[in-house]
Amino acid sequence: MINFFKKKSNMFSSGTDPMLNEKIIFDEKINYTISDLKTELLDKVKSSNNIVYNIYTNIHKSTNKEEITQNKFSFNMITIKPGLIGREHNKTLSMQLIKPILVQIIYGDGFVIMEDSNNLKVVKVSKGSYVYIPKNYSFVFVNKNENSYMSIMLVKCLDTNFQFNLLKAQNGSSLFYLNLGFKRNMNSKLTNKLEEYDTHYLPNIELDTKLDIYEQVTSNLEKFEFLNRF
Repeated sequence: MINFFKKKSNMFSSGTDPMLNEKIIFDEKINYTISDLKTELLDKVKSSNNIVYNIYTNIHKSTNKEEITQNKFSFNMITIKPGLIGREHNKTLSMQLIKPILVQIIYGDGFVIMEDSNNLKVVKVSKGSYVYIPKNYSFVFVNKNENSYMSIMLVKCLDTNFQFNLLKAQNGSSLFYLNLGFKRNMNSKLTNKLEEYDTHYLPNIELDTKLDIYEQVTSNLEKFEFLNRF
């Protein structure tokens, strides 16, 4: 797998952000704080500028940015810090795209919670896991560890943008993850329809799960045209 980060002892368990390899470039780094997540949390917490996670947009190896752009794919990396917000493990805001996306866990372990108006799926993931997120599904990433980072690579079509905070009306995703396990969101009606998966969620998609998502997409662009479907 491509080493996206500079090698440092205990890098992912330290209190500072993991540093990207100097051969990796990106357009923007966006930070999300406790205050940003307040509308999707189980517990009421005080506003805070403490960073919970960040997103590196349009990430790529400096040698093939033009190739990726011409083929309408965009790579984005999310790094979630270790820790808790109230009783919940650190997580992202709910996100959604009008086209499907493909995700690989680069480091750490946790959960991918995804849902639409009729379906709720939870995938337990660890380093190397692949998850396919269907179009128009809202999704949340949860870092289950209190002492180490979780890093996720997302590949999407370049012409689609993330929409955030779509589950604000129901106070966040249908499940909250606490130290004792999942807790139902009482504002959601979907928890009775829960589907659970372990390691991967790749319905009808054949991938070499031992390879890096970046290498697979850039070496065989036509294979991933399914990400361009409305």
